[in-house]
Amino acid sequence: MGLIHKNNQKAVYKIWLIFFALLFLQQGLISILSANSPPRLFGTVEFKTVLKDMPKWQRVLSAEKKNPTFTDQFHTLLPKNLAEKWQTIEKNFPSFSTQEKLKAVNMFFNQWPYRTDSSLFGLEDYWATPKEFLKKSGDCEDYAIIKFFALKYLGIPEEQMRIVVVKDTIRNLGHGVLAVYIDDNIYILDNLSNTPLSHTTIRNYQPAFSLNSQFRWAHLPVKKKK
Repeated sequence: MGLIHKNNQKAVYKIWLIFFALLFLQQGLISILSANSPPRLFGTVEFKTVLKDMPKWQRVLSAEKKNPTFTDQFHTLLPKNLAEKWQTIEKNFPSFSTQEKLKAVNMFFNQWPYRTDSSLFGLEDYWATPKEFLKKSGDCEDYAIIKFFALKYLGIPEEQMRIVVVKDTIRNLGHGVLAVYIDDNIYILDNLSNTPLSHTTIRNYQPAFSLNSQFRWAHLPVKKKK
């Protein structure tokens, strides 16, 4: 009986060793996955789907594919003073720091005056192509769209950028911005600010969805523990 009891103790001891080994392994894997996973936009949980049922955005993509706005001759579409500024940005862009790159493009297109869709196109919601924006200006998502294509032309991979539709909880309004994923952070390019800000510093934006030319993401807020 004593021998059986000792064998039982050894078996239980081995089971506990295996349990703790698996527990530590699981925690290690979670840490690794967390370290390698991208930051969560405005702290939300996101669900990735194929891009569909977005006719306003798909019209912009189609227009840019057929006749790109950003080429070596882009400066010819601009007034002389702005053309010179753009050529300076384009020339110096490779030597800029991350913040300088984003700020230069953000500030450049924020020079266009804000115009509502109803005043320009007689519609409640219209997504302008970059060429339409250059001619007429636009509203919040139109700034985000032209910055998206400008940064893509200047060498920022499209996979690192998204147009984001959010709710501004302070103004209680829908709003559009550009999110750029760089250096384990997400920078927000906004027509309301010339300085790109980390998404972690912006508390009043709740993203509804984000997209690029291939995918769309739905965003859900994380419930805070009481």
